[in-house]
Amino acid sequence: MFYKTSYLATGGCSNHQGILGVGTKQYFVSEADYLKSLKILDFLLNKKTYDEVIKFCEKNNINKSIFDTLVEHNLIVKENLYVEKKDDLNFKNKLYFHALGLNGNALAKEFADTTFVIVGCGGIGNFISFAIGSLSPRKIELIDGDKIEKSNLNRQFLFTENDIGKYKVDVLKKNLVERNNKLSISEYKEYVSKEVLHNIFEQNKKNKTLVILSGDSFSALSLTAKACVKSEIPFLNIGYLNDISAIGPFYIPGISSCPFCHNALSISDDISSGHNESKILEDRINANNEAPSSFTNNALAASMGMADIIEFLSHNYERINSLNKRFGINSATFEKYVLEVNRDRKCEICSHGE
Repeated sequence: MFYKTSYLATGGCSNHQGILGVGTKQYFVSEADYLKSLKILDFLLNKKTYDEVIKFCEKNNINKSIFDTLVEHNLIVKENLYVEKKDDLNFKNKLYFHALGLNGNALAKEFADTTFVIVGCGGIGNFISFAIGSLSPRKIELIDGDKIEKSNLNRQFLFTENDIGKYKVDVLKKNLVERNNKLSISEYKEYVSKEVLHNIFEQNKKNKTLVILSGDSFSALSLTAKACVKSEIPFLNIGYLNDISAIGPFYIPGISSCPFCHNALSISDDISSGHNESKILEDRINANNEAPSSFTNNALAASMGMADIIEFLSHNYERINSLNKRFGINSATFEKYVLEVNRDRKCEICSHGE
């Protein structure tokens, strides 16, 4: 087994102590141990065997625990986890995965083996498809019947004024492929339906599939959730509630709740206002409603969704923020909101039967 200094390794001094690494893996050491740590990192700029590392430490009077701590904090990596520096799309992504404590090479393969179905290609759909497209998945399926309007351009960054009037899926596919010509993308110029999802699931039944709903329609959520549960396809809803960016619950067949367990996201007809005048006014007010869709709440929601998708594909289900819960962050104050949604044996959609 070989070891090598990670590209994440960095150091500095402050107030007579050494600082190694950045982010959640950063730690502090004495000046003496800082110098010894730097010597090990310098020695391992070229890969060495474990025995060579031990001999180096003994020769330089360095305690092995210093080496172990550098490994623990991802500043030194084993050969199978090392990320080769290349001018390609995967290098920085793999390095980010490594910063999370994940195997970047293994996770890149998980993306390469997975088909992503993106329902809704607006603001969040732009961000999420861009992120997934940079990870070279097996395939991307884009579903949206909308055409581009000028009001979309405040957050749908893959579109321009020259694209107004064109179908979102067509322009999105073109721009994604221009950034990664290895992508395989199918587009559906229609709104999501049972038929289109069934056809996609049939075409990909021998492959891993993940569905991402980024649309703003309640009927699309209900229809997509039902189709995914029926076909046992993992599913994540990504959206926002005005200034709260929200994701989940992340549905994993046989493991977690769906978005409708315990009626978490639905408003049933029987609990709406029964008074005739109230119902008329309610419908009129709701028809006037416009979602405050902006760069900030869309980008944040997509980032939250990608974080959970990464953990899902890494099989770290315990680290998925939206597993069995609706997880939200205020896009202005960063306040966190959590709505627990446990599996519901009486759920009309998934009926897990605990």
